[in-house]
Amino acid sequence: MPCSAAEFLAVSQLVGSNATATTICGSYAVTDMGGSTSAVLAWTVSQLQGVREQLADTTQALAESSYGLNTLFVLISAALLGFAMFVAGTVRSKNISSILMKSFIDTCITAVGFYTVGYGFARGHEGPSNGFIGDDDFALSRTTSQPSGEHRWDLWLWEWVFCAASATIMAGAVAERGTFISYTIWIAFYSMGWLSAANNKTPILGMGAIDFAGSGVVHTQGGFASLVAAIMLGPRIGRYGEGVNTRMYKGGHNPPYYLLGTFFLWLGWY
Repeated sequence: MPCSAAEFLAVSQLVGSNATATTICGSYAVTDMGGSTSAVLAWTVSQLQGVREQLADTTQALAESSYGLNTLFVLISAALLGFAMFVAGTVRSKNISSILMKSFIDTCITAVGFYTVGYGFARGHEGPSNGFIGDDDFALSRTTSQPSGEHRWDLWLWEWVFCAASATIMAGAVAERGTFISYTIWIAFYSMGWLSAANNKTPILGMGAIDFAGSGVVHTQGGFASLVAAIMLGPRIGRYGEGVNTRMYKGGHNPPYYLLGTFFLWLGWY
């Protein structure tokens, strides 16, 4: 230790810690620096430089995360807007407000439902997953912004839009049919009832089955649910005559709407 007992005592009194004084005396020659105060100041400056470097790294990481989240939010908004405009263009003009409102309420209800319990059911597991349903991270209690974490905000945002998109399939399948209340009830239960397959030892995944890009969750689940609803409700009132091949009116009141919606879907979905 390049300092005497008296110098060590002086440094210790300045910093209030024997461990820190040992570090300073081991790094600086107190006598050559003109005393204990100069040595403590030199050590403090070096620590501040280290803190500055850490803050710079943290600021850069936050900037990268913010850019990624902002980009993801724009893509998600484009996808949901595309769904709304596409379906709105395929119905009669008298039903366009209902379709747009369903798309709006779909986004709101699925966000709340997937936030409170849906994401926890889908991915939350404190220990090994049972491969069926999650039991943790409800209301994003364990979700962080750490890029290396298992539960991340961007992952929740990404999976929520899949939930909202698959639920929107129902809006198109039962367009101009069904009540607004029944649709909102369906959306609430749909967003909160997702199961978990986060276990590679389950029988299905053990056989090599892979749900590529969520196609089973989105298209198969949403499609089958919409098929059941469409069969139960039947065709649109006034759409067909006595024969199923006799159309009373042409579908789609505004082709530019669903063409523009398709472009938004291309941007936000692919």
